[in-house]
Amino acid sequence: GTQTLGRLFEQRHPLMECLRPIIEDAVVAYLAALPADAAHPLLRHAGRGWAFSGSWSSCLRSGGRHVNHVHPQGWVSSAYYVAVPGVVAGQAQHAGWLQFGEPDFEFGLGPMARHRVEPKPGRLVLFPSYFWHGTLPFTDSRPRLAVAFDLRPM
Repeated sequence: GTQTLGRLFEQRHPLMECLRPIIEDAVVAYLAALPADAAHPLLRHAGRGWAFSGSWSSCLRSGGRHVNHVHPQGWVSSAYYVAVPGVVAGQAQHAGWLQFGEPDFEFGLGPMARHRVEPKPGRLVLFPSYFWHGTLPFTDSRPRLAVAFDLRPM
């Protein structure tokens, strides 16, 4: 697949200027719903300000996937689905889906994904940046297009 360079939300493109406030409203609502807990790595920053620490778009073509990874520069990370090939809808094999909980190294225990999310156009997924996440490959002539960003607490 491919990924845009630079900070997508800082580019003066009309589509990004329309999408960014919608994303910001969703982030505010998500963060407002988090409980405060000074001992928790995610929740200890709840109620504070935030800023984007990065933003990009990725396009995966048939056979493409994101290897399992974490975002060390983020606090909260995301996936916003713009376009999704029809083959991923309601799939029992979860082709093209976002998965959580499986590191990028082998324990010898087989697949370890703990949660999977079906990508749907318009769906925004927010999660702690320290969660292991990646995507499963899919086969379709249409691409999977997503916008992603990381937040940092202020």
